[in-house]
Amino acid sequence: MMEFRNESMKKAIKRKNRDLLICILVVIIGIACFFASGEIDKKVDSEKQDMNTLILSAEKENKKAYVSVAEIPFAFAEDNDGINRYYIITDGQYLYITYMAPSKFEELNKEDISQNPIQIEGITKLIPSDIKSYALDAYNEGLEEEYQIAEEDFENYFGDIYLDTTSEYTEMSSILVLAGLTIALIGIISFFIVLAQKLIFSSTLKKMDADEIEKLDDEMNDPSAFYYEKADLCLTNNFVVNFGGKFKILEYKDIVWIYVLERRTNGIKTSKSIKAMTKDGKVHTIATIEFITKAKKETFDEIWNTICSKNPNVAVGYTKENIKQMKELYGKKKNKKELL
Repeated sequence: MMEFRNESMKKAIKRKNRDLLICILVVIIGIACFFASGEIDKKVDSEKQDMNTLILSAEKENKKAYVSVAEIPFAFAEDNDGINRYYIITDGQYLYITYMAPSKFEELNKEDISQNPIQIEGITKLIPSDIKSYALDAYNEGLEEEYQIAEEDFENYFGDIYLDTTSEYTEMSSILVLAGLTIALIGIISFFIVLAQKLIFSSTLKKMDADEIEKLDDEMNDPSAFYYEKADLCLTNNFVVNFGGKFKILEYKDIVWIYVLERRTNGIKTSKSIKAMTKDGKVHTIATIEFITKAKKETFDEIWNTICSKNPNVAVGYTKENIKQMKELYGKKKNKKELL
């Protein structure tokens, strides 16, 4: 197959290959985030301490901890959803407060747990004041006053942190997992989009014979041709060459209708596109500008005026008259979705 000499075309081909590599790199970064999350969890897991040691330490919040539970937990409060509960537990020596799901409680609800303690793990968190109050009321209920725990002595018995067994990751680990998932997903989706565009691009070039390539190449190299890099567009004397997305080569003489499509978000204009219908009834997107600025609008208007000037017979504007005329001249009625 004959190759293009035009530098704009060469740049477009290189850009497709570069974009594929970028997508692969993005996926790799996403995967790296997952691995980093795993390493953080391993590090935290290796540094986990027993609950009593952490209660006595200076830095105790948001740490990985464990307790060997030696008695069936006693529930004294539940969360707003009424699913997970707060429990008083003991390792046979000290009292602790933990937050568990029903499934975790069932693992500990064993008659022989005092002979066979079961270790639970979680993340340490500061005990809220209302949970302290509920724990005191539950513990003191039914006890004679001399055996009850006073409010000021609460931390001497339970400490100031509880064990949250529903938290599986540290904060940084959770961020990395979410970031890794998002980045990898964006990379994979982008990869297949760019790959599809590259295949269409290559397929279109392969379908062109040597004479067509030479003719288009000559026109693109002509000093009168305009190349709009940010719009991935080249306007020659006879062709509209769109490098972005689905690679398109349109002859001005084949364009029968041209109109502008504006998109708005919350009433604010966010993008403008030039749409063109050709004699075969197909609608093509020629150029799109996002985040409309003065400079972009000037470029957009220049592209619009150039295309309109190349074919004096083209229908201009998205009007009822033009929609009706296109239906009459070029067959089936175009529904709104097809025109957009």
